[in-house]
Amino acid sequence: MFGHDSTDRPDEQPMNSAADRPAVPADLELRQLYERFREPLDDGLALSAAPEAVRDWLGRYLWRAMIAGRPVEGAALDALAKEGFRCDQVELVRKFYRERMRPRISEDELRQIRRLLAAQTRGNGGGAV
Repeated sequence: MFGHDSTDRPDEQPMNSAADRPAVPADLELRQLYERFREPLDDGLALSAAPEAVRDWLGRYLWRAMIAGRPVEGAALDALAKEGFRCDQVELVRKFYRERMRPRISEDELRQIRRLLAAQTRGNGGGAV
């Protein structure tokens, strides 16, 4: 149903470049926030029919976009068409993200996520986030 064919998992080891690294953190607090954010992908009727690999990829993709900030969120959602999503699927994801996923993380939690990721990156000499 959905266009992306990635089979990588959020718990894989980090890759070499920052752009290639999964954005799913190893830190327990960050992992719990990520799981809360991603949870609607598995229980939402509209997206739960998508293959698990697509939901995993989409969860990481939207997590990164949320962390990057509002301008990136919009651009990332628009860019889903380049990842093989049809226009109706992009609109479905956009609505689902705004109504069911993004509200699960408060602005205070988002600031905390950014702080934790920055500290994790510093602690690893630019390592995995």
